[in-house]
Amino acid sequence: MRRTLLALVVLAASLPGARAEDVKILSAAAVKTPLVAAQALAQAATGFDLSLDFGTAGAVRNKIAGGTPADVVVLPPSRLDELVKQGLVEAEGFTTLGTVGLGIAVKGGNPRPAIATETDIRTALVSAPSIGLADPASGATTGLYFAKLLKTMNLDEVLKPKIKLYSDGTAAMEALARGEVALAAGQISEIKPVAGVDLVGPLPDALQLRTAYAAGIVKQAHAPEAAKAMVAFLTSTKMAPVFMAAGFDPPTDPTHGATSVKLDPKQGDYIAPNFHFQSGETLAQLKLHYTTIGTPKIDAAGHVTNAVLALHGTTGTGQNFLAPSLADFLFGPGQPLDASKYFIIMPDGIGRGGSSKPSDGLRMKFPHYGYGDLVEAQHTVVVDGLHIDHLRLVLGTSMGGMHAWLWGERYPNMMDAIMPVASQPVAVTGRNYLWRDLIIQSIRTDPDWQNGDYVKEPTHFEEVLPIFTIMTGSPRVLEAAAPTQPKGNAYFDKLVADARAKVDADDYLYWFEAVADYNPEADLDKITARLFAVNFADDLLNPVQLGAMARVMP
Repeated sequence: MRRTLLALVVLAASLPGARAEDVKILSAAAVKTPLVAAQALAQAATGFDLSLDFGTAGAVRNKIAGGTPADVVVLPPSRLDELVKQGLVEAEGFTTLGTVGLGIAVKGGNPRPAIATETDIRTALVSAPSIGLADPASGATTGLYFAKLLKTMNLDEVLKPKIKLYSDGTAAMEALARGEVALAAGQISEIKPVAGVDLVGPLPDALQLRTAYAAGIVKQAHAPEAAKAMVAFLTSTKMAPVFMAAGFDPPTDPTHGATSVKLDPKQGDYIAPNFHFQSGETLAQLKLHYTTIGTPKIDAAGHVTNAVLALHGTTGTGQNFLAPSLADFLFGPGQPLDASKYFIIMPDGIGRGGSSKPSDGLRMKFPHYGYGDLVEAQHTVVVDGLHIDHLRLVLGTSMGGMHAWLWGERYPNMMDAIMPVASQPVAVTGRNYLWRDLIIQSIRTDPDWQNGDYVKEPTHFEEVLPIFTIMTGSPRVLEAAAPTQPKGNAYFDKLVADARAKVDADDYLYWFEAVADYNPEADLDKITARLFAVNFADDLLNPVQLGAMARVMP
């Protein structure tokens, strides 16, 4: 990731005439939240400022067709194709930013209707006193789709008297927040940012529309090289969690130049029905997102023989393993996890990435999970979702390493080997506990947190989040980033701004409170797989000076 961003900075610095608002993007409104977040990060990453203009997909297409100046246009690929045919957008291919589905929303605090099935959706729509939708006449993707969907369901005439149309999906959600309508439907990325609105959940698969959004370079771009640098930044691993937090699933080909190793990642979701948490709580539908690379090899008995499970850290997702700093050394020809030989599974843990999380709408009503639940969900993806009953290796880094220890204990006959990296098989105590509790208490005592039912993202606790970089960063890297006190102040402000662009307080709280149940020490003798544990002398979270590994693994 560092090499990718450095390359972008060098490219930006080499271009003449760089100035404020160097890159102008015209975009469909569905992508507004991550693009606005990118504004705060783009200058530092690319050397260029970012100017944004939004509208419905139809309106943006018409602006480009009408000659409105822009460097980059963000639309569904089908709309970009129209502009290519008109000679207005470069034809050498588009860069996919992500895919977003449709959801149902209610005013914050109001009862949430059941929406798991087509029958539930029909009941919810018919029962609602009023419904807010994007106006199909505006060219809004959701407006056009819902007009067809309601007609297909024979509900168009039934619901017509109580449907209120708005200029776009965001406007419909804002009307919902004001109480103008009782229920609204739209793209999840237009629901999540609106204060005073609760996302009930996504439409069931039978009714769902998942729309991809891609970036194309406008032929008359005044700064085409700067535009390419900006698109590269938007598709970098730094922006991936920003898009995910806004409700986007990763693109079906997340590499798009991010790594020199040619991979073909596949995205998938498994919906675990009636998932029971160790707290005693149950979630009727738990969405578990995962990424895979490679091809399963199946023996004569129908069993996959080459599966590897890779588990990410506390603040990451499965996509972290596709960063050049890892992928370039793991998955290439002849490398340890050569993707031509192994089928690598990289799940997003509960509460992260494309998996179900508190910020989807339940907030603090989301079941409270621990590391045991995270491991059980990973097992569910492998066994029930992918129908794999044996793994060649369970590899995990940091939190993922902690999960690898638990895998070895809970499912001792399911893997050939486990490799926990930067983790120890003991309870989290001392300094490793105290810094985590600092984050937990900073959220719970933030005056804007309001017991998790905030309408605006709390900001006070974000001033504490640089502690994560302090605890996990190399002293040499930190010294280079803050060689003087003024530069240290600037670096601190950057860390806060970076966190602010991608952090949800409730999600973050759940991440750090989940470690409370972790203590595999008593059951280490249950591990029968080959074990190769890797720790580092300068790791402040797992300090070797305490001798934990020597004590429990003599």
